Amino acid sequence: MSVNGTGLDRKTKKPLNDTTNWTVKTPDGVILQDAKHKPLTGLNASDATTAMLSFRRRGTWAVAVRT
Repeated sequence: MSVNGTGLDRKTKKPLNDTTNWTVKTPDGVILQDAKHKPLTGLNASDATTAMLSFRRRGTWAVAVRT
């Protein structure tokens, strides 16, 4: 299984499902929240990356951590 969802099954050549969940945190471990004050946890890789980059553009250092 691939972490970013780009892997293919060797037998069927179909995309693999990615069940990895991600959390967006500050470097000191605080889970960040979206605009609706919902914790950014349990996200797929694409959503976590988007959220992380959004915080970085606004000057908050954020990291995406596998959970």
